[in-house]
Amino acid sequence: MTRHLENSLFAILLGFALCIISAGATTADTVSFSNGSSKRIWVAVFYHRPGCDISNFQSQGWWELAPGQTAIVYSGEHRTWFYYYAENEVGEQYTDTRNFACVPRRAFTWCTSICNSDPDTRNLGFRELYIGGTRDYTLNLIR
Repeated sequence: MTRHLENSLFAILLGFALCIISAGATTADTVSFSNGSSKRIWVAVFYHRPGCDISNFQSQGWWELAPGQTAIVYSGEHRTWFYYYAENEVGEQYTDTRNFACVPRRAFTWCTSICNSDPDTRNLGFRELYIGGTRDYTLNLIR
């Protein structure tokens, strides 16, 4: 009888501990890009991030995607709008004539109001990407 009580008490405590652990865990939303083309692609994104200087937008890049490769470019609090620019190895662009952001040719993470006279910085048009309530979104780039 005592052994049964010990096992029951252990099971209750274990269940309680697991509830506490899982209550503290949060799942992050993700946005990914997949390269569905036969050419290497580089991707940059920007999205609303309050407090990111006066612009309230953060931009990041570059993710290099080989053909068939997928990369998570954002993981965090849910957002419904993203903006992206991509370019492949032969210069074909996934661009837009609105939503411009200054970005360098090297890897970066910065607020979008940063733009300088460095010849390595380009002002590029980013496409809008509305993901609505989707929690984990993947955009397949093909060309």
